[in-house]
Amino acid sequence: SHELLHSRVIINSLDEGRVIIEQGSIENAQLILVLKGNLKITQDPYDDDEEDSTETCLTLVHPHEIVGGLQLLTNEPSFYT
Repeated sequence: SHELLHSRVIINSLDEGRVIIEQGSIENAQLILVLKGNLKITQDPYDDDEEDSTETCLTLVHPHEIVGGLQLLTNEPSFYT
């Protein structure tokens, strides 16, 4: 019903560079729909021993695209930031 969906949908406007979810986080699982702008998906290397390792940009999410569904379905930690 409309009321059930209305109580669970949150529309946010975020500043550039704002982190929505951290890699490895098991809290705040959410389905994210980009309405305007882009969302950058990054991933830290799994080998923590490398001092000069940097995050890798996996993809850009564009308006009308959805991310976060896998974490909701599997209840596993996020594998990206």
